[in-house]
Amino acid sequence: MFSNSFKQLIASLLVGGVFIAAGLAAWYLLLPAGFPVELELTLLGDVPEESLKIVGEGIANLSVTSDKPLFSVDYQKNNGITTAKTKFNIFHKKSVSIQCSIPGVCLGTVKVNLDGVAQPSVSFLLKEENPQNSPRTIATLDISRSEKLISEGDGTMADQYLEMKKYSDEAKQLLADYTAGKVPRSPSQILDKYKEAVALYEKRGLTNGDDAFAKFVKNYGASLYAARGRFHYRQREGNPSAASAAELAVDDFTKAIELYNQNDRPHLSDLYLLRGDMRKSDEIEQKRADYKKAIEVDTQNGAAYYYIWAMDNKYNKKPDADAVVKELEKNHQTGNARTGLALGSIYQEQKKPAEAEKIYKDIIDQNSSIAMAWSKLGNLQLTYANNEKKKILEAISSYSKSIDLDPMNPIYIKRREEAYKALFGLTKDKNHEKLWKADEKRRNEIQQELTNCSIAYNH
Repeated sequence: MFSNSFKQLIASLLVGGVFIAAGLAAWYLLLPAGFPVELELTLLGDVPEESLKIVGEGIANLSVTSDKPLFSVDYQKNNGITTAKTKFNIFHKKSVSIQCSIPGVCLGTVKVNLDGVAQPSVSFLLKEENPQNSPRTIATLDISRSEKLISEGDGTMADQYLEMKKYSDEAKQLLADYTAGKVPRSPSQILDKYKEAVALYEKRGLTNGDDAFAKFVKNYGASLYAARGRFHYRQREGNPSAASAAELAVDDFTKAIELYNQNDRPHLSDLYLLRGDMRKSDEIEQKRADYKKAIEVDTQNGAAYYYIWAMDNKYNKKPDADAVVKELEKNHQTGNARTGLALGSIYQEQKKPAEAEKIYKDIIDQNSSIAMAWSKLGNLQLTYANNEKKKILEAISSYSKSIDLDPMNPIYIKRREEAYKALFGLTKDKNHEKLWKADEKRRNEIQQELTNCSIAYNH
């Protein structure tokens, strides 16, 4: 039916097709898999996983595609930092972009290893408003012309901010270690770090303008001043004669109040409270104004109620003082520990030990990690011990719980020291004397460290 020449042609085509198919298959198998890329992204804030993507052509690893979240491999959040890592391959002469679709400020760093070689990391800052959550490019990995990671944001300002944050985070960690009684016990290191962070904040114009980043950094600056102010507060608390520490605390709290987000009511309320407490004793009206503002901002701020009650009681304003107690009793029905501690303190001063004890024990039953509740219970137990050994030992036990929770608080140590001293006066036991002396020595060491730190800081 077919001629031999036609059959030979068909056979040749079939054989050729096999070779072509085999060649194509071999060529496909020998295609380079692309450059292996390891990408690590660190962003400030709690960034949702779906907000981060990689887009672009030439991605060889199908486990990471443009329509899936970039960081499905390793995605972690810790202490206000989002860290995301992934691996993929990219073909030569291609590029991919890393995108973020969170509103407001997007800030952080990008690190890349390309084919086993670390590229210089870049910082990025995207500070324009992003109300629609539209994707914005953070950085581009471009190997179409050269193997290079390119930041799409303001890297210089980002570096300045991240440097400031680094000092602040180090200071906060040192402070946490210090208050937990860990070594090194050097409060001057803490203030040195805060000085460096504040210097960067104040001198580099990070808050210039009214854009999203300026607002963002203002909030961070507020927390920075507040944290340093709290440290000065601790200095003053440990050494009541350290007037300079009180003045520094007032200055820092004032700056923090000016910068703080007015919607962050509990923190803002505490700043007014602490500033009022650190004001000079003759600044009566300023103190009262701060305490009233603290309550206006947060009606659950029990300490502010207590300070106002103490002032009214001192200056014989009984109707005003009684009104404060009624307000606290109403608030305490909600089970709030802060108002409860204030009410317990007032009951104790009004010589109502049973009412005060019930409040302190209720608070501890609800949350046994509140050091001040244990300390106040210890105060009550020691005040009404009547030289009974059992009751003094109960007070020592309560003080020990407060010290376990806040081991570098010289006030708690001093109170246990006084309890051991009372116990020794009753028993004449040398072991009780040793415990009293040990607390006295420890308290003096802590107070001296804080005093030396204050002197060094002022110079």
